[in-house]
Amino acid sequence: MIEKVKNLLFRPVKYRYLFVRFQAGGREYAYRTENIFIKVNDVVMAPVGNGPDKPAVVTKVIVCTAENTPYPLWKTKMISGRAKSSDIMRYKSRKPVRDDLDWIDKLEMLDAIFDDD
Repeated sequence: MIEKVKNLLFRPVKYRYLFVRFQAGGREYAYRTENIFIKVNDVVMAPVGNGPDKPAVVTKVIVCTAENTPYPLWKTKMISGRAKSSDIMRYKSRKPVRDDLDWIDKLEMLDAIFDDD
């Protein structure tokens, strides 16, 4: 009985990671959410830089602990929630011409180069 209580009290915290794409054929980005109802192919609102949240489609959902997160826990941004129908229409109207988020790749590269950890 004591072992069951210990397992319940001291089990690792689980985190729900979503991989999203801002446009068809674009790069995947990892975000976190506490919403257990978001699933693959849902359109969510994701923070990008200092601008407003943008609609993105969920491509993969994983649940992990702090030890095996796909991206550092403290660097991962949170999903704002599901997108409204107007945001979904904005997502669907985007053309998969080029990834307009190339600056994120450059920022992550610079962060990796100059990271003090």
